[in-house]
Amino acid sequence: MIANSWVVWFILLLPLGAFVLVGLIGRRFPQGTGYVVVSAMAGSLLLSVYVFVQVLLQGGLGGGFAPETVTGYVWLPSIPGAEIRIAILIDNLSSL
Repeated sequence: MIANSWVVWFILLLPLGAFVLVGLIGRRFPQGTGYVVVSAMAGSLLLSVYVFVQVLLQGGLGGGFAPETVTGYVWLPSIPGAEIRIAILIDNLSSL
């Protein structure tokens, strides 16, 4: 089990947030947008390495790690059988 499951979502949300931020303020601060994008990608890389190390410590890439689904949002939870889960699967391949 990944220690902090919110980290998995930040791997995706950091570059998306940088895209939105640069899209909104890109014309006002043309020199500063590069720092925003590079820092978001570096943060995403560091979080990816963190998840990879977590997978290695919990059984490695040899098949000892049990795949884990990190659910972020459940849509229509009140209707039985019709709920839609927005989730990320962490397994040996996706940790690479």
